[in-house]
Amino acid sequence: MTAGNPPVKVNPYDQNAVKQLLDDITIETILAEGYDESTYIMDYKLIVGCVAILLAMTSHFFPQPFPDNLLVIKLCCVGYICCTVLLQLIGYYWEKDYILITKSKKGRQNAVRPGVVVSTGFPKNDDMFVVCIGTAGEPESDAKTITESIGKWFDKEGYIHEDLFVPQIKSLLASVEKSD
Repeated sequence: MTAGNPPVKVNPYDQNAVKQLLDDITIETILAEGYDESTYIMDYKLIVGCVAILLAMTSHFFPQPFPDNLLVIKLCCVGYICCTVLLQLIGYYWEKDYILITKSKKGRQNAVRPGVVVSTGFPKNDDMFVVCIGTAGEPESDAKTITESIGKWFDKEGYIHEDLFVPQIKSLLASVEKSD
C-alpha cells in the first residue's frame, strides 16, 4: 500500500473490502506522520476480560461440591456480569467507533501535542466515505471531517489511487494539528 508496491485491487461493490482498505491506508498514513498508536484502552479491556475468565473458571472448578459452593458460584456470576457490563461501557464511552487512537506527538519546539483519534464511516449502499480526525480528549464537534465519493479514489476495475487519497488524509491531519 505504500509507494513502490503494486496497486491494490478490490471489488468496488464490496463495501467491507473498500472500507477495510481505506481504513488501513488512513491508519498507515497517520502513523507515518510520526504518531504512535495508543493501546491503553485495549490493555484495560484485556485486563477486565482476564478477570471475567478467572471468575468463570473459579465458578466451574471450585473444589467444593455443588450445594456447598453456591455462594462462590453466585459471587462469580455477579462478578462476571459486572465485567461484561464494564467491557460494554468501555467500548461505548471510551473506544467509540475509533479505528485509531494515537499517543501525543512531539512538536517542533518539543511541545507535546495531544494524540489524535480517527473514525471512518461508509454507509450501506452509499458511495460516500467519511474520514473524521480529531484531537484526543476534545469534543467530537471540534473534529475535522472529509466526505468524498470512493469513485474519486478508485477506478472502474477497483484499483485504488493512493496518490489521490493520502494527500487528503495528510491535509486533514494538518488542519487538526493547526487547530491545537
